[in-house]
Amino acid sequence: LEVDDNLRLSGATPSVDGSRYDFRTPRTIGGEDLDIALTLSPGADTDTDTDKERDAIVLEGPRRTIGVEMGGAYANVQLFIPPDRRAIAIEPISAPGAAFTDPSLGLITIKPGATVDGWARVTLR
Repeated sequence: LEVDDNLRLSGATPSVDGSRYDFRTPRTIGGEDLDIALTLSPGADTDTDTDKERDAIVLEGPRRTIGVEMGGAYANVQLFIPPDRRAIAIEPISAPGAAFTDPSLGLITIKPGATVDGWARVTLR
C-alpha cells in the first residue's frame, strides 16, 4: 500500500513486481528499510480451511526459519524493522489503520451478533 513521506496511505495499491519490496523470490533483507503494509495475493484463502492455498511470510537465517501464514479476515500484513534492526514485526491485519478514515482500504464492519474469522500460524524451525 503506497504511503507518502509521512507514512500516510495514498490509497494506491501498486504492485511489488520488480520493486525493492518484491521478496517473492527469496533474497537477503540486508539493510532494507521496512515499514510497509502489503495486500495479500488475490485468490488467497478466505476461510479457515487449512488445506486451501494461503499466504505466508518466510524468513530464513543461518540457524532458524520462521514462517507466518495467514488467511480469513487477514487480507493485509504489516512489516516493520525497527532502527536497531534486532527484530522484525510481521503482523497479519484485516485492514491498514487508515481504513477507519478511508473504508475503501478494506474496513470490516461487524454487526452485533456477527463474527469474522481470521487465522494466523507461526512456525519456527
